[in-house]
Amino acid sequence: MADEKNQALYKKLIDKFYRGKWDGMTMMYLLRSRTVEMRLNDAPFQQIKNGEKSVEVRLYDEKRRKIQVGNRICFTHAENGEKLLMRVENLHCCDTFRALFERVGLDACGFHGYSMEEAIEAMRGYYSQEEEQTY
Repeated sequence: MADEKNQALYKKLIDKFYRGKWDGMTMMYLLRSRTVEMRLNDAPFQQIKNGEKSVEVRLYDEKRRKIQVGNRICFTHAENGEKLLMRVENLHCCDTFRALFERVGLDACGFHGYSMEEAIEAMRGYYSQEEEQTY
């Protein structure tokens, strides 16, 4: 959707020239071009910035279910506010962290030199086993 400042103007234009009907292809483009905000701690932020990590691991909760291929993600460094703008190229939805790591590999997720169990344990620092099972 257009930013709040211009939203009323867009609505007037659509009402006037298109009888209030939004074009489906335009709506799909706007949804895909949406920017999602995510904060990252230093280590994963640096890994993405340096090209050492290409997959950000998150639970597939209500907020993440809105993310689509083509969206932009603005990663903000949790400490210094630095920003990285990336585009979602793929979504890997798995039932468990283990299944995800087996599918895309530990290195892609930023777990260079970790065993499978160490990577799963590292994710427990962010998400409980119950949260993993729920989402």
